[in-house]
Amino acid sequence: MKIDYRELVSEDDFSQCIEMQRNLFNLSDVDILSPLILQLIARKNPPMGILLGAFIESEQNQELVGFSIAMATFQERSMYGAMIGVKPQYQSLGYGLNLILKLREFALKENINYLYGVFEPLEKKLAHLYINHLGFTGIKYQESVYYLQDTRDRATSTDKLLFKWDLNSFSTHDKNRNNSGDLMAKYPRATKDVMPDAPGVLVEIPNDFGHMEKEDSASAIYWRQCTKDIFIHYINCRKYIVNDCLTFEDNQIKKSFYLLKAQ
Repeated sequence: MKIDYRELVSEDDFSQCIEMQRNLFNLSDVDILSPLILQLIARKNPPMGILLGAFIESEQNQELVGFSIAMATFQERSMYGAMIGVKPQYQSLGYGLNLILKLREFALKENINYLYGVFEPLEKKLAHLYINHLGFTGIKYQESVYYLQDTRDRATSTDKLLFKWDLNSFSTHDKNRNNSGDLMAKYPRATKDVMPDAPGVLVEIPNDFGHMEKEDSASAIYWRQCTKDIFIHYINCRKYIVNDCLTFEDNQIKKSFYLLKAQ
């Protein structure tokens, strides 16, 4: 199976991207990025953004199985990662990671040094990929980032963690997970009721928030509210950054934590 990573340029490319938005993120026609917006982002004169796709090629056609969208900002030499997605049957195969790395390549060619964006702070898999593997830094907690037309299927608010990625300092070396136990012993845990004054604190997050949102909305809402108060206190008010995502076993139960550190 051959995978081709390239820019979206044709009417068929845009149509497939729109259909993926609708199916993958359950977006209404009002909320999707329209063909007009996609064409604007894809413009080259002047450059408006970067619109990439991962295609499976066959003799009959090219199927879009993943895409990433980054847009220009007013901040010098910076872009904003607006959206990334991979079809469910092709997830966990490295296509999402490769799309991010291809986006970095294109951005550096355009003399872009930083990529900003947001992600769900309670999703451990995303946190591990973004924080540990790619080296993103969480710099601000943002409440209710998206106001969508149809929110009936959401149990919790669309709170996100704003990240900053230095494109020039990235390396493919994953952070060493063998030091998790040492870090767990070194830093105190922060909770909604106890927020230590320390150079670094640990904040627990659920192991599978996506599943929790669908199957146990009460627990999802509880986790959101408890962690929101901690993140706002340390990240927004005290200017800590999200530095690491740790997983370790406590009495044979896996637990996951963010390490928040003072700058």
